[in-house]
Amino acid sequence: MPGQDFNVTDPIFEWAQRAPYAVAIIDGSEIIHYRNLWVAVRRAMSTFHEADWQPGDVIAISMRGSFALQMTVSLALARAAIAQVWLPPHDPIEYRLALARNLDVKAVITDDDQGRLEPIESWSVDAGWLSPWETAAVPSDRRVDGAGRTLIFIQSSGTTGTPKEIVVTHDDERTFAARNNHHSACWPGERCMFLTGLQFWTGLARALRCLANGAAIVTPPPNRTMADLKRAIDLHGVTYLWCAPLHVNGLLEGIDDDLPRLPGLRFFCCSSGALSFAATQEARRRISPNLSIQYGSNEAGGITAAPPALVERYPDCVGLPLPGIELQVVDENDQPVPIDTLGHVRIRGASISPARMRGAAPGATVAYKGDWFYPGDIGLRNAEGILFLKGRSDEVMNFNGIMIGPDAIESVLRGHPAVRDAAAFPVPSPVHQDVPAAAVVLRSPVSLKELSHFCTRHLGNRAPKLLFVVHSIPRSAIGKVLRRRLTEFALAQVVAARGRGEG
Repeated sequence: MPGQDFNVTDPIFEWAQRAPYAVAIIDGSEIIHYRNLWVAVRRAMSTFHEADWQPGDVIAISMRGSFALQMTVSLALARAAIAQVWLPPHDPIEYRLALARNLDVKAVITDDDQGRLEPIESWSVDAGWLSPWETAAVPSDRRVDGAGRTLIFIQSSGTTGTPKEIVVTHDDERTFAARNNHHSACWPGERCMFLTGLQFWTGLARALRCLANGAAIVTPPPNRTMADLKRAIDLHGVTYLWCAPLHVNGLLEGIDDDLPRLPGLRFFCCSSGALSFAATQEARRRISPNLSIQYGSNEAGGITAAPPALVERYPDCVGLPLPGIELQVVDENDQPVPIDTLGHVRIRGASISPARMRGAAPGATVAYKGDWFYPGDIGLRNAEGILFLKGRSDEVMNFNGIMIGPDAIESVLRGHPAVRDAAAFPVPSPVHQDVPAAAVVLRSPVSLKELSHFCTRHLGNRAPKLLFVVHSIPRSAIGKVLRRRLTEFALAQVVAARGRGEG
């Protein structure tokens, strides 16, 4: 129960006692057993103790090297009840420094010079922590009760407004892990691969839950093409694969046949963003029929899940609420809407609270109304209670009073044989409010006039009025379309065309 003596590392290091020689991490050619990981973490904790870091201090992790070493650092901080925040070296230094100052970061742990944040103290990691263990060299365990303490500070994606710092406590992660295990538990000894890095909470949370279940983490190959991924999965016997839409779409590139390339996967899940109807069908045919979908957010953890049988029946669904989640679809007045009616998604449950927004009093953020959290998504539920997402609340376009979700346009465009990828977005208009527009990436030549007619045949008045061909769709690190950037691009194109006298 929350509030009792608990630390997220406890179940992980119980495996070091129960199965010391079970594999915990396969990082390239490096194999680390649970006993080795346990000793490495204790060595790291001894170093932190010498640095006089105390429970409740905030330490930043800014590393780009060994996965095993990154995991060791994260586990050591967690076991000592020291709060962590990940500041990837590739982020702008001004951004990292501002966040570090805001969180009162005491020091930065790094493995190269780009991770340093002067004048904040920097500590270099020691690869020697991962060396084979010797009983005489094992430091004492400095475990600290994590109940009620912050495990990590994470950044929201900004989809519910200005990006916020979200507190995840040890108790929160225990709640999230138990909720997710109903859908996505891995098995003891199973080989698992995650294509999202540890610098993202989804990646770190998956790794923590994998190790807590006694499974092994296999790091993905540097070049995440289907050919390289398949070789690594076959070599290590991976049966559990977790990724984001960005990864799924990338893996589908270059696969011409419908023969599943990864038929040995027991569990293949896509989360952290919406996967299109077409991509879902292609992923089931060309990657693995065991595709699951999970919907969630940084603020709330996992919200819904769709196992393979449900994805087969409804390729565009995100499933049913996870245990402990109460979910409603409501209108503008926060009243539940009828079945099969679009509305705003809202949820509530344990560890879903505005108090987790750092520095925000309850009710201070527009994402919460009372104890209801609004992820910012538009959706509907069918008679079975299954949720279907239809876009973001702030992405729905109002064209002359007609409400248009970007997913409808994108699904139609991706259904054209000449279109590889597509994204819909609004272009503001003083006359029409929002003019629906779309950018497409082509796989074969086609005229914009033909694409326009194709959309009109399927969408009528909801068809895009402006179409643009681009080399790639701008996306965030986890694959979310950066629609504002496309709007800015379209406005610049319109202005340029007017300057040439074209309209």
